[in-house]
Amino acid sequence: MAVVLRLCKHCETPFPSKTQRALYCSPTCNKEYHRNKKRQLAELEVVNVTPTEETTMKENQKQQDTIERLRAFIAKHCHCMTPLEVSEELNVPLFAVKRFWPNPSR
Repeated sequence: MAVVLRLCKHCETPFPSKTQRALYCSPTCNKEYHRNKKRQLAELEVVNVTPTEETTMKENQKQQDTIERLRAFIAKHCHCMTPLEVSEELNVPLFAVKRFWPNPSR
């Protein structure tokens, strides 16, 4: 087995490697590299967007309109379409359709 000189990914010093997969000269360099990478990710600024009351009200109204549209469509077509067909027709998730689908046991 040939020994190859490689550069450490953390300290960039050459080290003898017995395998092609070795990236670090020591376990310490490995740990330090990943700790530094984790610190850099933690230091990234996170943009915290707080929704205003107006946008929240608009989103709630949009959601209510969608629910009402879904209920009306289901009431009109539940006898001739399956929940899957309604889901595909309105492009909404199947679980949302099943939530408003009439229960035959009621």
